Amino acid sequence: MTPSTCSLASRLVFIAFCFGALTAHAGERVALLIANQNYNPKNEAGRWSQLQNPANDVREIGIRLKKLGWTVMPPDSSGKPAIDLSKAEMVERITQLVSYANARNATQILVYYSGHGQEWQKGSYLIGVDARNADQRETLVKGLQLQELVSILSDYHGLKAIFVDACRTAPSKGNSGGLPNPNVTRDDLIFVYAAKANHSADDWSDNNTGLFAHAFSRALDTPFAEPHLLQLVQTTEKLMLATGKVQVPDMFSTTTNILTQYWFGTPRAGIVGHLARDDADTPRKPGLAQRRTLPEPEWGGTIKPSASDLLPLRK
Repeated sequence: MTPSTCSLASRLVFIAFCFGALTAHAGERVALLIANQNYNPKNEAGRWSQLQNPANDVREIGIRLKKLGWTVMPPDSSGKPAIDLSKAEMVERITQLVSYANARNATQILVYYSGHGQEWQKGSYLIGVDARNADQRETLVKGLQLQELVSILSDYHGLKAIFVDACRTAPSKGNSGGLPNPNVTRDDLIFVYAAKANHSADDWSDNNTGLFAHAFSRALDTPFAEPHLLQLVQTTEKLMLATGKVQVPDMFSTTTNILTQYWFGTPRAGIVGHLARDDADTPRKPGLAQRRTLPEPEWGGTIKPSASDLLPLRK
């Protein structure tokens, strides 16, 4: 097959994937998994450090999501997967996700980002691989602000989850640290962070996946009776703590209800939403995302956590 034929074929496959079905697919869940790691292949001073495992992170998570019936967005029309993207490419992929989800009447979407993150002036940025220097100018120009990501996703009206697998440490004085959560006013949006504020996210050197991605992948393998987001993050936290490391996940939403209504698998009949009544009548300040303190997990599967002596790299 000639290069031109390959290019044409890949474009046709992508178009067919996005627009081939004219009928709605109610109940479809769609994920976009972004991995940025090739920041500094020559190990130049002053640049963002090279990461080893983001591509492995999203590969492992994608395999498990597909087993649970999720649709994972394919490479773009040129055949490039969502790996090592610039800011402009991230915006393009997220826009394609929203268009696809709306066209298919999807009930849930998920964006998972594994790579470098940075805070400047209380703004949170996901760093594109074309950022040459780890400084303020490059962050503002080459980084995708989390609020911009939320704005793009607002064109989709189903349930939304954003996973940020990146460090949440402050780069310098004058920044509060923690990749602060945007001022979320929607009740259909969840943020899941791989680490709590002012903590780094470990990029394991020998396990081929980051600490959070490894634990979350294993949690997705657990045969829960109630495979909702809250249960999965609880189990992910327990698996992470079992390694002896200090990194644990964090989660934000405007209401607890959505945490038990965002499903990853097929729940048993009769239990959908029965945990969602916990704070249905709890007053809250409108427009402010609230950190959820994760309760003690109910261990729900055959996975046994194991400690690890692997040395981490930081994202």
